Amino acid sequence: MAVIVFSVVTWKQTGYWKDSVSLFSHALEVTENNFVAHANLGTALRKNGENDQAIIHFRGSLDIRPNQPDVYMILGLALDEQGNGEKALVCLQKSVLLDPEYYHAQYNLGTFLFQKNRVDLAIPHLEKAVTLKPGNAEETVTMIIKTGFVVNFELISAREKIIKLVNTAAIEAKKTILVDEIG
Repeated sequence: MAVIVFSVVTWKQTGYWKDSVSLFSHALEVTENNFVAHANLGTALRKNGENDQAIIHFRGSLDIRPNQPDVYMILGLALDEQGNGEKALVCLQKSVLLDPEYYHAQYNLGTFLFQKNRVDLAIPHLEKAVTLKPGNAEETVTMIIKTGFVVNFELISAREKIIKLVNTAAIEAKKTILVDEIG
């Protein structure tokens, strides 16, 4: 008899697991002050292209537990995707302020600033990101090249800054490629 009861309960619960939005929506319905469910629902909604709703849940998570660098970071990215760069910048900066050793916060703030042509402000964050995860230096350098860093800045200054990033990451092979890209 117990097997039948548990089977029915399990079958009912699997309905909530059909996707992340359903799962975390249900979690919010049956719990209180669940900052994790808000953050995860926000992430799922953002992946589905529902940024407006995602932002509501990221903010809900931060209302419950305000010192979450990862949630500030992803909220900043969602706000930027909506074209709200000023609020995005505040969130990305807050993420770095809360955890300066958080690679993704440093990388995303640096990338955001870089894409807004605020390169001098971006470089320290990208350097910090490379320092935190030297294995990801190639990703950082590739982003710099793809976003036209060389076009937007003096060649000498660009060469020095890019080479410094590469040196920090201790990937000598990339120096030659970067110098060739710069000219």
